[in-house]
Amino acid sequence: MALYRIITENINRQGIIQLTTEHTGGFTIIEAAGFWKGKPEHTLIIEIVGIDCSTANKIARAIKKLNNQESVLIQAIEIKGHFI
Repeated sequence: MALYRIITENINRQGIIQLTTEHTGGFTIIEAAGFWKGKPEHTLIIEIVGIDCSTANKIARAIKKLNNQESVLIQAIEIKGHFI
């Protein structure tokens, strides 16, 4: 099982929540301080379990377009876990 982590600028938060909700059963959002090209920015980390790589890429591309960003980071982390 993989945990997908999408890291993006903290803008258009409601739009990010809406489009992520359309593709997942649930997710976690963490606010963070990030840096892009040496400049600080408010950052959102979206963590999702229970989706595949294709869906994670679809969500990240939609966030990139929504926020008009140069790039959005996707991390796939293999985990041991289960839903109860």
